[in-house]
Amino acid sequence: MTMDVNGQKKIKAVIVGCGNMGRIGVKYLLEKGIEIVGAYGVNPKTLGEDLGIVSGLDKPLDIKISSDLEGLLKKTNPDVAVHAMYSTMAQNEAVFTTLLEHGVNIVTTCDDSHYSRDLEPDATGRIDAAAKRGGASLIGTGIQDVFFLNIGYAAAGASVSLHSIDLSITNNLDDYGLTSAQSAGVNLTPEEFQTMMESRRQAQSVMTAPINSAICTKFGLTPVKQTLRQLPKVNDYAVYSNALQRKVEAGRVTGITEQLTTETAEGITVNCEYGLYIYDEGEYDVTRWHLHGSPDCEVEIPRCKTPEGTMATLINRIPDAINASPGYYPNCELDIARMCVGNIRM
Repeated sequence: MTMDVNGQKKIKAVIVGCGNMGRIGVKYLLEKGIEIVGAYGVNPKTLGEDLGIVSGLDKPLDIKISSDLEGLLKKTNPDVAVHAMYSTMAQNEAVFTTLLEHGVNIVTTCDDSHYSRDLEPDATGRIDAAAKRGGASLIGTGIQDVFFLNIGYAAAGASVSLHSIDLSITNNLDDYGLTSAQSAGVNLTPEEFQTMMESRRQAQSVMTAPINSAICTKFGLTPVKQTLRQLPKVNDYAVYSNALQRKVEAGRVTGITEQLTTETAEGITVNCEYGLYIYDEGEYDVTRWHLHGSPDCEVEIPRCKTPEGTMATLINRIPDAINASPGYYPNCELDIARMCVGNIRM
């Protein structure tokens, strides 16, 4: 057990996923006085490399990125895992299960963990059971926790009635790497994009379905019908993709816009439009809420730094993960995320 000068126990963390998001997490963990004891990754280019160097720090951390998760956990016995890997619960299930059964609490960027009870009930149920077996918790969080849910929920406190909730989001796809670019159909023709979308479960959108489900849960709404549209973003000029490390030619797909409408038994319609595409120079992330009711309310958060905000929210949720009863928690079932002043301790 490592103690600080005030006799408080330091939190021991492992980084799980050492890509762009994990590297941001490393810097924030160090800033909050959390002890990083290990790192797990799957990219062969960084395995065996020093986490500090990979994260762009000015000195090494003497922590090598490992592909042996079991061995890492037995050696380091961490309190929490800062997880930034795949988008779905099913993709992450094996890693989640290993962590949870070793008693390691998890805060994760996994997109559908924002609210996966409807989206992936089978995988979610198994992960929840693993958490309870291991006596640990998993919290789905990220910038959607604050910007795509709780800001709108707080703003609704200034209305006495609503008939629709509109949420519009734009994010730079290049912030999220190759896997996200491929999932969004970048560099396909519009015809190839439509074929890819038709091959998927159309009602199972990782981008917008967790957001609408979380909003409905938080507001106490009962979904009765959902309508999803998935549209390609296509430019009439070439644009360079950092994620693909190549130019996307004019007429090819540079991203995706999803539009999900959820009708509820209470008569309040929830509309989420999410644009994830390669930005032109000068574009930036924006989140806009429009609560239509009595009275109307509009909230805009311009120039959001989404990757940084996502990892900051993960770090701020660490005390919630440590203090929660065992199980899986979407953030809509927790108190509003709050900034931790000073170092974070047990």
